[in-house]
Amino acid sequence: MNDAIRVFSKGGHQDYSEKGTLTVFPFEVYYKSNSLANILSLSKVSEWYRITMNTDKEPVMVVHLNANVSHKFIKCGSGLYYLDTSQVEQPIDDYLFLSTVKSNKSYFSRREISGADRARDLQAILGWPSTADLRRYIKNNLIVNYPVTIDDINRAEAIYGSQVALLKGKTVRQSPEHNFVKRVQISSPLLEQHSEEQLMWIFLFVNGKPYLHTKSTNIKFVSIQPCRGRGRKEIEKGLEKGVKTTDCNSDDDFEKVKLFLEARNISAIVRRMKMSELWKDPFEP
Repeated sequence: MNDAIRVFSKGGHQDYSEKGTLTVFPFEVYYKSNSLANILSLSKVSEWYRITMNTDKEPVMVVHLNANVSHKFIKCGSGLYYLDTSQVEQPIDDYLFLSTVKSNKSYFSRREISGADRARDLQAILGWPSTADLRRYIKNNLIVNYPVTIDDINRAEAIYGSQVALLKGKTVRQSPEHNFVKRVQISSPLLEQHSEEQLMWIFLFVNGKPYLHTKSTNIKFVSIQPCRGRGRKEIEKGLEKGVKTTDCNSDDDFEKVKLFLEARNISAIVRRMKMSELWKDPFEP
């Protein structure tokens, strides 16, 4: 390398042509495989970490890596301070240990693995009872003429872990939260300006269930309500809007509410309705 250096000492000189990152401190230093130690610059280390020294207590230089970890450089006979890296406890990172079926089988003999396979086969034949229930069946001699022991069941659990079929269907379905629709009150000034309305209505189906969909032509008041069917009571309930309705537009079902409309002097206009008419933007003319 171009930036190789030569270091002189009382015993002669030594050339360094390689660099590496220290395990203890994360910066580069010159490296030589047959060298006994690395010489660190106090100035360089102080750029990375806080260094303290109190010779009244002990002749050491303390390098603080963080609030919890520090390394002591001890004074030796030649006046230098050294750190024995073999005595330094390295921080342990988080590890995740994975085990495979192949590695688990290495702890058992072929005969034991065969017994574990028979235990899993029996569990499948019985419709995947829990492992605890299967142990109870074997312990109480409820299953005869089948060469499976409790130890086989335990080994199957150790080798294969929890079977997917055992995990399915074990979770209890939680009751969903009910979504309550907040009712919107029509303001009085709006009713004063539009005291009469024309109403369009039609039935639509969602997942096979009927809903009554209505829309007024003046204030564009849109509503939709779930229904048990398409009977008279359901239609009458949907037409009660709190405003005076003069005309009703729909494509059918007027016979069911004929008396209801006549009692309120509402004209029935029969025409083929399109869902696009009801779903049109309420602010469009």
